[in-house]
Amino acid sequence: MKKPARTANSDFRAKRERSYGEFLEAEGIKGHAIPVATLMKHMPPEPDHGDRWGEWEYNNKTFVIKHLGANYEVDLERCATSAQMLDYIFQVAGKAWMTPKDLGDLVQALDDLLSPQGTLCSFGEDKKLDVKKHLLKKAAKKPA
Repeated sequence: MKKPARTANSDFRAKRERSYGEFLEAEGIKGHAIPVATLMKHMPPEPDHGDRWGEWEYNNKTFVIKHLGANYEVDLERCATSAQMLDYIFQVAGKAWMTPKDLGDLVQALDDLLSPQGTLCSFGEDKKLDVKKHLLKKAAKKPA
């Protein structure tokens, strides 16, 4: 499989870490003791079109994350319940091309995009998520 070209800004987790570092620097905070009130002011970036988690890339127009090397898509709108999301995870885990890193990156992408612990299965309770509405709301939170 051919590896897609990457830009330094396309990795979502790296973008989030940079945002946090820049926030702490702007607040003049060094070290590990950070007041909770200060942390509450930080507005981390939300996933955006073209953001990546390893080989997985987000398309905010189709609500799909795509494995670029395998050309395999996960339709986020079909992850409206915890069972549906888990089904996708295990379906992809069984693919011959899937690596442990790719699987971990998929789980991180699903976590960053759908916030499943809060939206699908908090306190062990099954919930149903309007995925499109959730993702549009996240996109609206982006700083101007």
